[in-house]
Amino acid sequence: MARRPANLVGAFLSAAILAACGGATSGLSPTSTQNAATSFHFATPAGPTQIRIAGDSCCYMAVDPALNHIYVSSGINLSGNHTTVVKGGSSLSILATVNKFGGANNVDWKTHNVWLPGLYGRDVDVYSGRKLSDITTISLSRCPITSWVDGVRRYGWIAAQCGSDNDPVWAINADTYAVVAGPIGSGGVMGGISVLNPVTGKYYFNDSAGNFEVNPLASFALSPTSFGVALGVNRITDVLYAQATHGLNIIDGRSEKIEKTVPLSYTPNFMGVNSHLNHIYLSAGQNSIQVREGTGGKVLKTLNLTPGIVILSLGADDVRARIYIAGTMGGNDYLYEVEDRY
Repeated sequence: MARRPANLVGAFLSAAILAACGGATSGLSPTSTQNAATSFHFATPAGPTQIRIAGDSCCYMAVDPALNHIYVSSGINLSGNHTTVVKGGSSLSILATVNKFGGANNVDWKTHNVWLPGLYGRDVDVYSGRKLSDITTISLSRCPITSWVDGVRRYGWIAAQCGSDNDPVWAINADTYAVVAGPIGSGGVMGGISVLNPVTGKYYFNDSAGNFEVNPLASFALSPTSFGVALGVNRITDVLYAQATHGLNIIDGRSEKIEKTVPLSYTPNFMGVNSHLNHIYLSAGQNSIQVREGTGGKVLKTLNLTPGIVILSLGADDVRARIYIAGTMGGNDYLYEVEDRY
């Protein structure tokens, strides 16, 4: 019997599991630009860099720098997934909403399409960022929850729950929409975080049985990994980042050798990567973000958000040097935009 999807809200906040309504609200006002720690206050008057989104549309995040779009969506919402499409910049604005679909982690850089799993619909919606409209729906099975698109090898990667403790992964041709591989059983209950390395083509995910990768260059073989939960990758340097207890593992993407373990006073649950600046953004607590150099992990800045904010995902526009934060405060969900000047 198919299992109901696990609600990963608690897992988002407590483990290594992992970014359609409202208008622009307050901005981010730095109170100090000289100290290592900078505080930001999110007030309620109208402002340019904060926008409220619907509670059923949080908090996976996909950023398309070319179109200046941010897609914030739910992926494992028991009442149904939804996506809010936001226009980035000095005046954040909502461009569109997509009902019944969510869970995107990136955008197809070639077509600017975003793939949105449909959970109970047992399908995936391919959505055009250029036209802000649906292109096609791909029928699968189980309960699809998250997606990545490999723009180089032209695969859409979809992970699902409802697999009777053997939750599946699919690789789908990103141009013809035909299933290339899958369902590939994961051997456990699928978690909420996954990472695609566009350099090697490997797809990483975690589930209740451990941490795994699928290698499309080895007949889509599934194998365990030993470096921790993958959190992000620099697509230029081919450096992979993985969670360690009170630390961050910095890994050579091709060899998968741990090059360095950066000790931290916290265990990061979410991260964003700016490949152009070689900066990484780590959740350093419920309402704190650290900006670090991506090769050695040196801390560049700590951003302390107003108490009461809970960070639920991080993203980056590596063309415009922006940090995006999806989070909740006072029972409402928001998307925040911060410039990376560090």
